[in-house]
Amino acid sequence: MSYDPATEIIPSQGSTGERDVCSREGAQLLAQRLDDWWHTRGFTQVQHWVERSAGRSRSHRKKAELPPPSIKDEPEGVWVVRSNLINGLPPRRHAPDA
Repeated sequence: MSYDPATEIIPSQGSTGERDVCSREGAQLLAQRLDDWWHTRGFTQVQHWVERSAGRSRSHRKKAELPPPSIKDEPEGVWVVRSNLINGLPPRRHAPDA
């Protein structure tokens, strides 16, 4: 079973129980919580940040599917969390200077 920090640390919104991780504030909260999770385990080199999404790429859409709505149509757009993880693992620590 894999660990999903969002299910544990991002509060549910409204009656649907959905979690807000796409607004700027929700993405920032998730990024901070992910940093905290990695840092408490000794991986202080791990960093997370938020960026405004450029939308889904064409390669991920089915041919019959309509194009997604423009982010410009949404008041704040969709925000995503990025990190410096490499294939899900922390980057190597630099050896201390001797």
